[in-house]
Amino acid sequence: MDKKLNIYGYVDYRVFLKDYYNLQKKQTRYFSYRYFSNKAGFSSHNVLKQVINGDRNIAVKSIPKFCSALNITSRECDYFRLMVLFNQSKSEDEKNELFREMFRYKQTSKAKKLSEMQYKMYSEWFHSVIRELVSFKDFEEDYSAIAKSFTPLITPGQVKKSLQLLKDTGIIKKNKSGKWVQCDPIIKTAPEIESLSIRNHNRKMIQLAEDAIVKVKPESREISGMTLGISKKAFKEIKKKIQNFKDDILSDVLADSSESEEVYQLNFQLFPLVKNGRQGGEG
Repeated sequence: MDKKLNIYGYVDYRVFLKDYYNLQKKQTRYFSYRYFSNKAGFSSHNVLKQVINGDRNIAVKSIPKFCSALNITSRECDYFRLMVLFNQSKSEDEKNELFREMFRYKQTSKAKKLSEMQYKMYSEWFHSVIRELVSFKDFEEDYSAIAKSFTPLITPGQVKKSLQLLKDTGIIKKNKSGKWVQCDPIIKTAPEIESLSIRNHNRKMIQLAEDAIVKVKPESREISGMTLGISKKAFKEIKKKIQNFKDDILSDVLADSSESEEVYQLNFQLFPLVKNGRQGGEG
């Protein structure tokens, strides 16, 4: 019996198409890029290859052709369409809305992926804060008291839902004594991950840092910046140093045997203030 990919387990449609192609090659001797193009009704024989390699996007009007060639159900085609729009969208707000639609399909299909867990975890800034609070020796499950300790304030209901979310995603659990504990001391993603969830989280934390300039006394914060003229080589070296510094900070925190007393947010920002080159580059 031929195997079939679970389309709901994917977020990137190009990865799905690549896996589909490789699977078909194993199961069907005559399957090829040309065969797929003919089946989809494309005049070009390399459409699938170009899309998989990122050399070509899928036009909205061509989505039904792909669905037909893929031989997927109407519901799967709806999800494939969302994937295409999500991956090709340039708007963060649109990406968020499309991902939420995709996630509804994933929930009903019972497909679980790390990307979904990350999206949930970082959908609100306070989830990661509550995760850290759990490690405090005197942490008590008092939703109202926890909510009042936040800056800015959150609601007791948000605290309750956050604890449940962190439990459901396997980030925290209750030990034999009934105390909440972290399942893993660190949540870390690869430096170059461009996931929507992490971008959302970083954007919100930068907004909180902006508020802290006014709301937090200087002795309780460290916010500073530099404007630099640098080469591409220097940029790469600085970026690497920032990544290494993050690792050093994590190591220092883990090596500290003292009980946690505060929850701080440490941000790093390195971004261009002009377009590429003195003349503005290509835009």
